Amino acid sequence: MYTIKTTNQFEKTFKKMDKETRDRIVRRITQLKENPYRNTKKLHGELQGLYSLRIGDHRAMFSLDEEKGLIILLSVGHRKSVYKE
Repeated sequence: MYTIKTTNQFEKTFKKMDKETRDRIVRRITQLKENPYRNTKKLHGELQGLYSLRIGDHRAMFSLDEEKGLIILLSVGHRKSVYKE
């Protein structure tokens, strides 16, 4: 089981989302703790080394530290804008 940490950027954006979207994101992040590779994509280019979790039309970007068993949630947002932040 992995430990989840969040950045200030993630928290700031997450708090602005509607309750239904936040609930859906929390459910998917809970699943991420069990297996961070399930339903995720490894990112490329400038975002190499990061991963993306699909949550409907939203994406959560995170980094993964295997040795520490740590997932750091970096940002969350609509799929059209989250990669530009």
